[in-house]
Amino acid sequence: MSLSDSGTGSVRATFIQPARQRGPPPSAWKWELARSKRAVTTKNYHGFMAGRLMQFSYADEIGCYRRFEWLGDAALHPAYAKHLYHLFPQAGSGVLSTLRSELHSNATQAHLAYAFGLDLTVLEPPRPKNPKTIWKPLAQSQNIVADIFEAHIGPLAEEDREADIEDWVGAVLDRNKGCIRTRVTELLARADKSLLQANRKRPRDENEFEGGHEMDSDTKRRRHSFLPACPFELNPNQELPKWDDRPNGAGGWHSHLIFAGATIGCGGGKKRDPARQAATNSFFQIALRDKGMLSTIFAEPASAKAQVAL
Repeated sequence: MSLSDSGTGSVRATFIQPARQRGPPPSAWKWELARSKRAVTTKNYHGFMAGRLMQFSYADEIGCYRRFEWLGDAALHPAYAKHLYHLFPQAGSGVLSTLRSELHSNATQAHLAYAFGLDLTVLEPPRPKNPKTIWKPLAQSQNIVADIFEAHIGPLAEEDREADIEDWVGAVLDRNKGCIRTRVTELLARADKSLLQANRKRPRDENEFEGGHEMDSDTKRRRHSFLPACPFELNPNQELPKWDDRPNGAGGWHSHLIFAGATIGCGGGKKRDPARQAATNSFFQIALRDKGMLSTIFAEPASAKAQVAL
């Protein structure tokens, strides 16, 4: 089961398998009453108890679970990193970082809080009498459950019991090693594919032309080129198309594209350049529709052929 994409406002799934039975909370999560209460107390609860509604103070922030949550988050980060580094020596830093982020996510930590039967009785103000929006207890929010999980890890780090945290993380990873290895296999396959795509031969700079075989900015593929050389140097003795531009009587321009004494394109526009571009476009449309037109236009004159024969 792979991790689902996380979008804004969406609930992420976790590849950690649901526990069949809730195990008892680790004994290390038991502290004196004051600490246990602080680990589940929200800042708005302090304001409510002091008779303040929606007027929080900095003391409310200090006295709620947020400091424990911050410390627990910091302690879990290296614990996951150390175990994953030793478990998967074939995984590179990118794969390890992705795996650690997925394990150290709100989805996984909320699942672990439920799986280990963590007490999620969050202390918060009572439900408003006339809520303007759909109201639900904080304990039903995935990110709050994940925060409370980290808030229960924090006191262990405060007591310098990082070894207990690492042992517990190791036990969780061992319990779910099958699905974690499956996820690592998926990430490694994706990394190999990305590496192959990165090693494809392509121009150093997509804004450069290399021998006329430039890369198409839309398809990211090289175009076929009919150029004999790039840059192409014009022959000063060869006749080139020219323009016949005339006012169209309506404040704009009417342009004809002329070559070898024949009109091969026609276009109009409010200004001269757009009119000439339209004439060029019409030439290509006619040429594509009547391919014999090109051989007729660019046929070598009979006088030139006679001079070559002589």
